Amino acid sequence: MLTRLRTVFLLCGIQFLALVALAQEGPVLPDSLRYPSEVDTAYFRKLEDFGKESRFKDPELCLVAFQQMVRWGDSLGLDEVESRGQYGVAIAFTTLNMVDSALSWLDSLLISSLLVQDSTLYYKGKILQGVNYDFIGHFKRALSVFREALPFFRRENDLLQTAVLSNNIGAIHLQQGDFQAALEHFRVASEGASAIQNRRLWGPPTINLGLIFLKTGETDSAEVYFSKVYRRNYAEENWSSHAQLCGLLAELEITRKNWVDAEKYLQEGMEFAEKYHNSLAITRIRLQYGEYYTARGEFSKAHVAYDSSLALADRIQALDRKVDALEGLYKTAEAMQEYEDAFGYYKSYNYTRDSIFGQSKKLQLEELAALYASEQKQLEILRLQTEQELKDRLLNQQNWFIGGLAGVLAIALVLLVLVYRSERRRRAANQSLQDRNQKIAAQKQEIELANETLATQNQHLETLNAEMEGLVNIVAHDLKSPINKVQALTGMVEEQYFPSDAPPQMHMIQRVLHGAMELIQGILTLGKIGERGEEMALEEVELAAFMEEMVNSFSGEAAKKQIELHMQGPSEPVRMRSHATSLERILENLLSNALKFSQAGTRVTLSWTREADRVRIAVRDEGPGISEADQKIMFRKFQRLSARPTAGESSTGLGLAIVHGLVQQLGGDIQVDSELGQGTCFTISLPSS
Repeated sequence: MLTRLRTVFLLCGIQFLALVALAQEGPVLPDSLRYPSEVDTAYFRKLEDFGKESRFKDPELCLVAFQQMVRWGDSLGLDEVESRGQYGVAIAFTTLNMVDSALSWLDSLLISSLLVQDSTLYYKGKILQGVNYDFIGHFKRALSVFREALPFFRRENDLLQTAVLSNNIGAIHLQQGDFQAALEHFRVASEGASAIQNRRLWGPPTINLGLIFLKTGETDSAEVYFSKVYRRNYAEENWSSHAQLCGLLAELEITRKNWVDAEKYLQEGMEFAEKYHNSLAITRIRLQYGEYYTARGEFSKAHVAYDSSLALADRIQALDRKVDALEGLYKTAEAMQEYEDAFGYYKSYNYTRDSIFGQSKKLQLEELAALYASEQKQLEILRLQTEQELKDRLLNQQNWFIGGLAGVLAIALVLLVLVYRSERRRRAANQSLQDRNQKIAAQKQEIELANETLATQNQHLETLNAEMEGLVNIVAHDLKSPINKVQALTGMVEEQYFPSDAPPQMHMIQRVLHGAMELIQGILTLGKIGERGEEMALEEVELAAFMEEMVNSFSGEAAKKQIELHMQGPSEPVRMRSHATSLERILENLLSNALKFSQAGTRVTLSWTREADRVRIAVRDEGPGISEADQKIMFRKFQRLSARPTAGESSTGLGLAIVHGLVQQLGGDIQVDSELGQGTCFTISLPSS
């Protein structure tokens, strides 16, 4: 009850402020809306439409219209009308950049929209709340609100609101430097705006897409998006963000050192910025003039451009632009060997940058305080919602109880009839059950016969499979001799040439023969894995020395590909009883794969640890990673994965199958931890004795 009273007092206080605002001098509504002949649904619809039309033309008149809507809705007890009016007032205050007033009205709207059970209005209020948080730099809070609203509008298939939310979320990610997340949301916003043919909404996310590609150095992709907006601006005479776009196109051409086009775009951007009195855009373009002249080595002209940008940035109190201008001034002064001026500009640059940092910290503290206040408001809203749900539940229980009493008598009568009928049906069902049991017995006999047939076929297939594997091993074994002979002959032919005179085909033949021998060796190894069983001779292996030998054997291959090969183990000796040859073959395959699929400049690590009665050995690389689809099939025979060796090395598709078979034969298990773009780690766990 106290919560409800607080809510009522809050709404009444806001409505009182609205009445005071209406009483003051300011914009006046048309007589037909100020003094309606009859206050009905049509009147409220006209008042709401008038407020929407006045939002950009005259925001103060828009505010008056929606305030009157709140007043009439409250006086007539029309909660839904009052809620829509509150939403309109919040929009008007947002347009007027009166953030505190907008957020106060939005708090009231979120409560009233829950009371009237209008989810669409509630989440539209959330979007507007996030926009205002973004205005005052509360980026985390704005992002949280936008993410809360996005699933609702996706479920409602509202493409307009989904596009608006995606663009807002992308803008926050862009400010935070998360280009990948920003790129995905800007694409959704641009495609959504195109789908509903909203030209005004399409431009900003499309420009932002180009900006992301420009920041990541993909100039061709950036030019595609900038050019689309540039052509459409001229086709539709839409100049709202044209100065900013020209500045970005100039920045693009500066990176390409295309001085003529860069200067053309800078001049065009300056003309539009001055025409529409956009001081922020003028400051930015003057900075870009400085970057343009600096890139061309014309430091005196660059100094003049930076100086004019600094003067304007100082006048409009644009601290971020001021920092950029001071940075340009001290660098150009230093380039012109005017060290005293450079030192003065540098001190001003550091002072201004530190002041911005202080403001940023203050903003973070304000955001934390605002988040705490938001949590309290959310608890208040949830409490109201819970009270309403409890009331609805109690009412439903009462209705069900009354209906249940009436139904019990009817059910009792029906049960008497059903008992009589069920007895008759029971007798018929017994007879039907006997017939069904006979059919089941016959079907069981047929299934047993089918199982016997399947068992015979499985045994036949196992025999065929064994014969096939034996044949493959025989063929592979017999192929070793002729391939060795061909390798020897090609080696003799190569010796007749100097290294520089040898035909390139000889090297290709050697590579093909080497790959064939690897394939044959893999096939023979797989055939032998199942034959060893428990007869494998175990011996004591001291892992530090064993691992050092493995690293030394691959150090040449690692150095050739400029990959750092590193081993890491505990300080105390680790010993285990195992089959040294099998362990060596396992690590050879894993290290070979790690080097084969890693780029130059990366690192491959071989490590080992003891855990109770087991030893864990891991091979970690910084390669391209293994996809989830490849991880499901990676241990099958002859299975080549989607990743490819970085230096054109061959791959038989048997290495991981051999590793898997040998690890199982040694009584161990193998695990893989991998993510695309994040590298791969194979970990084998083996018994220590």
